[in-house]
Amino acid sequence: MPKLIISGIDMFLDGPTAKARDAVHVVFAGERVRSDAAFVSPDVTESERADLCQIVSLEALLRMKLAPSGP
Repeated sequence: MPKLIISGIDMFLDGPTAKARDAVHVVFAGERVRSDAAFVSPDVTESERADLCQIVSLEALLRMKLAPSGP
């Protein structure tokens, strides 16, 4: 599985012809997704237990995704 880094975001692509928009984006807990991000990504403590795995809480995910990305 090819790995790609665009604007500091780690991504895993599903084959050599895959596009970044279709990639799995890797976001590390407690780090900024981009240097100009208003918030850091949610901490692992901001998660809830699902049937088979632990997932980030909706509030934490929305805070990260909807925050302005810069000044």
